[in-house]
Amino acid sequence: NARTGQYLSPDPLRLAGGLNTYGYVHNPLTWADPYGLAGCSAQFKSRNEAFRAAKRDAGIPMNQQPDRIFNSKTGFFSDHRNVPMTDSRKNPIFDNNGNQVWTREYQFTRADGSKIIIQDHSAGHSYADGVGNQGSHLNVRPIENTRTGSVPGTFDHYEF
Repeated sequence: NARTGQYLSPDPLRLAGGLNTYGYVHNPLTWADPYGLAGCSAQFKSRNEAFRAAKRDAGIPMNQQPDRIFNSKTGFFSDHRNVPMTDSRKNPIFDNNGNQVWTREYQFTRADGSKIIIQDHSAGHSYADGVGNQGSHLNVRPIENTRTGSVPGTFDHYEF
């Protein structure tokens, strides 16, 4: 719709995502990004807002707490486990000070009995080749594939 700058039908590209499927489009007469380098602002204002959205999209009730799971880093049961962040070859990721980056994983059991993991990548990650670089975000993964798996109805990343 040229007057409102919105799509005329929800999800015209059939991507099945986003909160507003009638989303606003850029005016091609005044805005162009020929190289696809325009930055994107964070999707959510805070980690808490992103976490709530990830739970909602995964079908987890807001009042449901994470499963109690064993945290091998601490040796205790907890609402999360700490896992080292690794690259695609399972090499550890280090921060600018040379410290290994650890991340939290929260496990939830859904009403159908399936288990999902919400990975907290608050530190973000950068790789030498630049592929896969991300700022602070959460991932929602099936328990069977916490590396690259996806859960239907959820975003690839919940950026904050």
